[in-house]
This record gives sequence, structure tokens and C-alpha cells, in this order.
Amino acid sequence: MRNTILAAAAIGLIATAAPPRAHAIGCISGGALGAVAGHQVHHGVVGAVGGCVAGHYANKRAKRAAAAQKVQQQQQNYAAPAANTAPGATNNTDYSSPSTPTRP
Repeated sequence: MRNTILAAAAIGLIATAAPPRAHAIGCISGGALGAVAGHQVHHGVVGAVGGCVAGHYANKRAKRAAAAQKVQQQQQNYAAPAANTAPGATNNTDYSSPSTPTRP
């Protein structure tokens, strides 16, 4: 009983003292797919390693593309209001009429 409590306490201590999780989503999903594909040709470990590398690369490339698209969209949103204030642009607002109706 005492050993079980000590083991549980040790596991709890290790779990709380462990470093934060790595963001290896591409490696995990690629490794799983590579392991399955490698298993089909009797090279599961080699497939898992290759899948991890390929998945990490694909995930990294997708994140870069998403970041570039976000930056491009922000630049377009920032530039859009300035297009209406260009020299020679027409302003469709009519300031000649009063904002409140007058009574006769």
C-alpha cells in the first residue's frame, strides 16, 4: 500500500514538473500515417520517422502560408479606407441639405 502511494506521488510530481507540451501536430499525424503505410511494406518504424519529418514540414509550410495570407488580408483591409480619400475622388455626401427637417 505504501509503495502504491509513493508511486502515485512520484508520478504526480513528475507530471507537474514536466516541461510544457511540444506543438508537434504535424509530426504526430504524419508519423501515424507513415507508420500505417510503412507497416504495409513491413517497415513501420522507418515509415513513422519519414511520416514525422514529412508531417512536420507540411504543418510548418501550412502555418507559414496561413500567416502570409493573414498579413496580406490585414494589408488589404488597412489600404481599403485610404482608397476613398485619394485626390480627385468623388464624395457622394450632400452637405447642402439640413440634417433636421424644417417646419413650414
